[in-house]
Amino acid sequence: MIDAAGRIAALGPDAEVPRPPDADVVTYPDGAVLPGLVNAHTHLELTALRGRAPEDDFFEWIQHVRRLKDSVDAAAYRRAAVEGLREA
Repeated sequence: MIDAAGRIAALGPDAEVPRPPDADVVTYPDGAVLPGLVNAHTHLELTALRGRAPEDDFFEWIQHVRRLKDSVDAAAYRRAAVEGLREA
């Protein structure tokens, strides 16, 4: 259900979401309703590096991550990505 401000107010199976009798109905059977600005940017291949670059300063942190990435082979990246998917 979309509220008067145009925001998602409720979602779920059609029979469970309240709908005003005069509401427009639009159906997207193969779609998904998502809130705006969802950040789907991920680095699943870095799952195994979690906690290994503790620096607070971004520049120092990214340099450390780059060094760690250079020390990981392709098979380890794949295992880390699979683990990241499981966690997601």
